[in-house]
Amino acid sequence: MDTAEKIARLEDMLKDDPQDDLTHFLLGREYMEADRHTDAARVLQRCVEINPRYTAAYRFLGDAHRFAQDPEAARAAYETGIAVAQDTGDLQAGREMEALARKVKA
Repeated sequence: MDTAEKIARLEDMLKDDPQDDLTHFLLGREYMEADRHTDAARVLQRCVEINPRYTAAYRFLGDAHRFAQDPEAARAAYETGIAVAQDTGDLQAGREMEALARKVKA
């Protein structure tokens, strides 16, 4: 299955269950693969709205904003993700986002 097919399948799944944080996350990752960074940011933002403790989603939300040339939004996503990672004990993800946040130029 190619990226376009995966995207179509995930979009259909969200129609059936628009509150599924995992499907939003997976769709965001597929949008990133397709260089659809604005779409990725939109669905990853929805993912963290549904589940504010979804640490990995903040990392990819930051990446989506960074690739969409929105450094302020990228930094904000990483910083929120770092705080969530500290709260949830996801230290590796927190360290990764700290390194990415330092690379973002505002």
